[in-house]
Amino acid sequence: MYEYPIFQQDNDPKHCSKLLKEFFIQKRIKVLPWPSCSPDLNPIENVWAILKKNIEKHNPSNLQELKRIAVEQWDKIPQKIVNNCIDSIPARIEELIK
Repeated sequence: MYEYPIFQQDNDPKHCSKLLKEFFIQKRIKVLPWPSCSPDLNPIENVWAILKKNIEKHNPSNLQELKRIAVEQWDKIPQKIVNNCIDSIPARIEELIK
């Protein structure tokens, strides 16, 4: 049996317009309930947070140093951390839709 897609979006006003809501209804696209100011379920957001924290520890003093440190710290994020961010999504979605 064909499952209709479930769309995830934030509560940005341009994503909640009447036109867009009608489009989702017409196309039978279910929208995941999304409370305002909720944690982002996009795994890259979690990885960005880790990267930002690691960069801040080095306190870069200029743009060139920031770029160098960002690349170094990006390369140091273990793949296991990235996988954990991805693997945690189903459980977090379940909590969200309860």
